[in-house]
Amino acid sequence: GYTIYWHSTAQEIRAGIDRWAEERRAKGWTVKLGSPSVKGFPLRLDLFIRTPILAGPGNQWRWEMPNVSASAQPWALTNIEMSVPGVHTLKTEGHAVVFTLARANGELQIRSGKPGFVAVRLAGLEWAHRDGVTTSIDKLALQVENPASHNAQFGNPTTDIMVSLDAEKVAFPEAWKLPLGNDLSRLSFDAAVAGLSQLSGTLPEALSRWSDAGGAIELRRFVLKWEAFSLRGEGTIALDENLQPQGAITAEIDGVEKLSEALIAAGVINGVGHWGGYRNF
Repeated sequence: GYTIYWHSTAQEIRAGIDRWAEERRAKGWTVKLGSPSVKGFPLRLDLFIRTPILAGPGNQWRWEMPNVSASAQPWALTNIEMSVPGVHTLKTEGHAVVFTLARANGELQIRSGKPGFVAVRLAGLEWAHRDGVTTSIDKLALQVENPASHNAQFGNPTTDIMVSLDAEKVAFPEAWKLPLGNDLSRLSFDAAVAGLSQLSGTLPEALSRWSDAGGAIELRRFVLKWEAFSLRGEGTIALDENLQPQGAITAEIDGVEKLSEALIAAGVINGVGHWGGYRNF
């Protein structure tokens, strides 16, 4: 009975991928998936897709990927692990961006028939810009969770999603000559976003609906460490009646004097005097 279950599930996975591809093609997409295979009997269901290619209607964008693999246990099909390391090429309106990922793992949890939790963990990320220079990130972790898909005790029911980001050792191109230097040690935040259900229509319409419905971003924690400058805090950000950002943020800042000196040296701000050992600007 278990053997029949495993093989029927594997067949349904392949059929589901075929249905998804045909639905996208009917809407004008280009979908090239080769011949997806499902292996791993008896303890795993391992999906393998060789160098897939996706392109939107009118070829406005095109994503060329390396080999993609996904895996789940036959008795826990709603918990899916994914892996897509290698070279990714994203083309938009004649421009191409090439991403190289030394390691790219992810996790997807389906709750109540919808994605309830997504986690992406990248290492050794590099991407090339049009001017030939590159940016690299040593480690990058992103998590997105829908509290409503979980038990109510896990989050505010008015919160649409929870987002966490943690990036370490970001190296910007030397040619950019950024005022604070080209090496960002860490960027991290935890945020709760409310009102996303109102996002529809054009961008101004969506933002207006989001604002009118009380849409807001609650930064429960954020950290920025860039050379000698560091910033830690929390706060809330929303939009006013003119769709301009407004908010209340509490932060602790270290390295203010070195920050002002770097900005003055780069010509970003003007030093107009001294007070208490700090330049006024």
